[in-house]
Amino acid sequence: MKTTTRVHTPEERREMLQKGDRLARVCQIRLLCAVSILRTAITRVIPLGGSASWWIVSLCLLPWIGLYVLLTSVMRRKGTSTLMETVRAALGRAGVWTVSLLLGLLLFLDGAASMTALVTLFTEGIGTEGTQITMAALTLLAILFCLHRDGLAWGIYLLRRGMLLMLAVIAGVMVSLARADALHPVLGQGGRSVMAALKAGAAMGWPLLLLLNVKSPQTSKLSFLPPVGIATVATLLVCLMIPCEVLDQSGGLAQRLMLSTVHLPPALRTLAHGLEMLGMLLAVATAAQLSSEMWLTPSGREVKWLSYGTAAVLAGSQCLQIAVLWRSVNAGIGYLAVLLIVLTILMILRRKSCSDG
Repeated sequence: MKTTTRVHTPEERREMLQKGDRLARVCQIRLLCAVSILRTAITRVIPLGGSASWWIVSLCLLPWIGLYVLLTSVMRRKGTSTLMETVRAALGRAGVWTVSLLLGLLLFLDGAASMTALVTLFTEGIGTEGTQITMAALTLLAILFCLHRDGLAWGIYLLRRGMLLMLAVIAGVMVSLARADALHPVLGQGGRSVMAALKAGAAMGWPLLLLLNVKSPQTSKLSFLPPVGIATVATLLVCLMIPCEVLDQSGGLAQRLMLSTVHLPPALRTLAHGLEMLGMLLAVATAAQLSSEMWLTPSGREVKWLSYGTAAVLAGSQCLQIAVLWRSVNAGIGYLAVLLIVLTILMILRRKSCSDG
């Protein structure tokens, strides 16, 4: 009995390749979302919210999830397939330039925050020999290799299962160390600390909107679930494993980054630190790449060296004092996120399409 093998046409192969590229890009953005939300939760929300952080993080994400779902409905009604196409239809060319610049700046600041956290984890947390600047230079070298050609998204796509497996192992041990009474008191240190934590985490969900800018079957109302699920479950496990009085007394940035692994066995703690550093490294590379692409979106041009230059500027930011840089970057993200919400609401309310001219 003869068997026949179907040969794909060049058009079919091109379509399959494009579909794979889109799925890899979705995976890349999801990693950025998870790292960004977790970084904010661990370094900014938990030290303020304490045992209340698990529900504070969820509450901070709810408005962004609602905005995401609302935008998907607007995209279906307008017949557009990406966020930027929707912006063009609603706000015209000027709106595209404004939103592209805004998202590019947010990505840049998020990359600077991850770079700062990563370098601080190296120099002050783990105690690696080297200065802040030398660690930033070594990190830049690794990022430049990641940005070579178009392999970053595919590299993250191929690493995803291994990273999720490591995360599952760590989560399993954290569950075994969890204590329900660690969630008491439910309001942490009181109303004032809860309000401070809500303010610190209010902007944490903005990267979810980046998922709407990929033409992919996975761009749906549930596309945000993986990063949101990982971040919220991880925050809950930290609150269950570490007593409230310890969470509230976490010190500087390095101590906050190390706090979630302090009670893990030594081998697993090393695994967790490795996963944490890998995630932030890939997040910085992704931020450099996506911010460069976003800035070039209105012109339709492609400047390959721009992502390398952006990564170099992110590394150069580590020449500044860590405390000042950390405050400035997070404040910038907060203000720009508010502006992004305003523009998004304006776009949703704008019914009459603007012409490009």
